[in-house]
Amino acid sequence: MVTDVLTIDLGEGQTFFAGPENRYLAGVAATLCDCLGEPADTLLSDSLGDALLLYGPPLSGKTHFARGLATRWQAAKSDAKVLFLAASDYAREFASACQADAVDMFSERVRSCDMFVLDAIDALAEKPAAQQHLCRTLDALQRRNSLIVITARVLPGQLQDFETGLVSRLSAALAVSVALPSVETRQHLASLLAERYDVPLGEDGCRALATRLPAGVLPIENAIHSIAAQQPTASVEALIESILSEQTDSDELPMKSIAAATSRLTGIAVADMKSPSRRTSHVRARGLAMLAARRLTSLSLSAVGKYFGRRDHTTVMHACDKTEHLIQTDRPLPSMHEALVAVF
Repeated sequence: MVTDVLTIDLGEGQTFFAGPENRYLAGVAATLCDCLGEPADTLLSDSLGDALLLYGPPLSGKTHFARGLATRWQAAKSDAKVLFLAASDYAREFASACQADAVDMFSERVRSCDMFVLDAIDALAEKPAAQQHLCRTLDALQRRNSLIVITARVLPGQLQDFETGLVSRLSAALAVSVALPSVETRQHLASLLAERYDVPLGEDGCRALATRLPAGVLPIENAIHSIAAQQPTASVEALIESILSEQTDSDELPMKSIAAATSRLTGIAVADMKSPSRRTSHVRARGLAMLAARRLTSLSLSAVGKYFGRRDHTTVMHACDKTEHLIQTDRPLPSMHEALVAVF
């Protein structure tokens, strides 16, 4: 079992577990966090380059890591302006600003940051106007020596339906891979979490969860949370086997993780999210999970709808649009959405 897994403190009780496969990422975090007292231009030019681009597959934790860096930066520089924005939100807000003749106001908001984090830039595909605006935004931020962090699933040259100018601009960033944790890292993580929650998994149990659950950290965390909650009513071995026996449909694995995380945040059972229920709390939790699936996975709308009670893809689209609107107007939802996305 790997034992040299580094625990990166991301602030506010959040951590990132970096095994050997993410050792360089741990070094980047150390550089950023150790140099918080220095000007951003010195930090970037001497250590990181033009900007920082974190790329990797869904569930690798790049959003969680990027948000954590923003949290640490804001805590160390309380007077600094730090903006974390999903690329889908960037495109939507830019489009709204165009319609309202308020582009200057939007530009000032995103270009006056001391640290700007743009998450899941892949969402800007086929949005040339937003891409052109972002390219100018990145230039403006560089001129004011702001710290820029961007996340993507792939390297800039592999982005589809992106403007050549923006791809070239992104290629100047320091690209750091965020890899899915290896089986050995996941086994070590299972052992750490089992100890934390007083769940007697044993080496065999840790190995089973690490090898048979889907890739990523969240499935293991969800499994151990579930075992800890049910432990008084069944043996650990039986609970492990029950959890593992559910891992049958590979298309549903990302949705299982997202639905479980949504359930923990909202207090709404996954079964209620899948049910025909139209209760407001169930509808909002379901919409939150659907929106997260749309932003965090490559699953089709039909696949997401199938998971949530065989709903039609148009129903998923409507739920996502409604949830995006509610995030702008409903006080509890923004923090829930941010917390859900941060997990991944």
